[in-house]
Amino acid sequence: MMRSSSSPRRQCVSSGWHCLFRIGLLLATSLMIVLSEGSTLNNGVEDIHKVSSDVADDDVGRPSKTTRMLPKKTDPPTDFPTSSPAPTDNPTISPAPSGNPTISIQPTNNPTSPPPTRNITDIVDTSPTTPMPTISPSDAPTRSPSVSPTTSPSISINPTAIPSSTPTISQVPTVSPSDTPSTTPSSQPTGLPSSSPTTSAMPSMAPIPYARSERVNLRYTPWVQLSAEIQTLAQQLDYDESTWDTVSMNPIENLDWARLAREQKNAARQLGYDLYSWDCWQNHFQSYRWIDLGEPYIQVGQWWEELGWDIYSWNRYNDPPASDGLNWYELNEGERSAAANLCYFRTSWDEENLLDGGFPIVRPEFRYGHWMTLSEDVREMADERLKYSALSWNVLGLANVESREWASLTEYERDAAVAMGFTQLSWDCWLNHFRSYTWDDLEFFGLDFSYLALGWT
Repeated sequence: MMRSSSSPRRQCVSSGWHCLFRIGLLLATSLMIVLSEGSTLNNGVEDIHKVSSDVADDDVGRPSKTTRMLPKKTDPPTDFPTSSPAPTDNPTISPAPSGNPTISIQPTNNPTSPPPTRNITDIVDTSPTTPMPTISPSDAPTRSPSVSPTTSPSISINPTAIPSSTPTISQVPTVSPSDTPSTTPSSQPTGLPSSSPTTSAMPSMAPIPYARSERVNLRYTPWVQLSAEIQTLAQQLDYDESTWDTVSMNPIENLDWARLAREQKNAARQLGYDLYSWDCWQNHFQSYRWIDLGEPYIQVGQWWEELGWDIYSWNRYNDPPASDGLNWYELNEGERSAAANLCYFRTSWDEENLLDGGFPIVRPEFRYGHWMTLSEDVREMADERLKYSALSWNVLGLANVESREWASLTEYERDAAVAMGFTQLSWDCWLNHFRSYTWDDLEFFGLDFSYLALGWT
């Protein structure tokens, strides 16, 4: 069919009523949209532009009523589309995102997002690791040492081949002080002292442990047995036969070594004395002040305290303790041990004459009676507990129990001995004869003089 050759002007005139109708319809529709939707001015202008474009394209194709219809406010959108969705060929692009995203049952054919700009391998280094470090260790540390040590040591897969040139120095010790001293001392002292001294629950040892000085046996030899030279030296110390044979009779024994004159010290040295032996065996530290008895090089205050002395009785503000009026064997075991540490023994404690052969330990007379003279209870106790028999009782020294000192008896045996009438002293002296004592024990208690007289050493 041939296209009409009418001019454009004529065509517009012949269809002028159609143009007027479209323009009126456009105005009415715009007003309806503004009133019903309550949209903004910008949205209305966009709708006008859209309708105007439809009018301009009227010669090409007229849109249907379905395309021209606009939704009403009273019709809310449904959760799912009313018909089966189909993906569009090209996605629509809106300058602003919609209020709620649309939900599609099936995804679109092609994703709308652009492909990634680079692969994951461009970000992560997938090159293999080397088993050894890439560079050699430095000779010196990479930074200055810290003032305080680190809380935990660093860990390396492979230690460095050589140590660093200089060790790090810390102003504080690396570990906390121990409660007790180490078992072995270090070979070299530390360069710097620790910030605080180590503490110990107990002291490692006394500054100078107390040890009783050696006894000068010459002093306890009777005067008549001394040589003329020794007697001359003793006379320089104001001794004569009477004061020499009776202990504590010479006033010079009330002086300590520091109070002796120079000539007296020379004579005492030739007799075998020095500062410690004179102050212990001659003076027994009695001329010391109470506060000096605990000095590190003396340490004898503990023994005087064991005997009941204190600062008031020592300075004569109070009466002497009860032990001061007791004989040697009237002291209990602890008191005799304390007196022996102060260089006393029976003769010097009791202030007896060296030639006096008296022996004050009471003899248990019942032990020397016949077995049948004992009561039935005593015989039963001696038989069951001390393992005596008639033969071993009647023959002295035959029973095995008499070869043991009191301290080695069991509690069961000691109770039986006490019930029979024995004491520690009477048992050790009259039954054991101190045979279970070591020579040091005999010398400590001054019991060795009798053995020395019998030729024992």
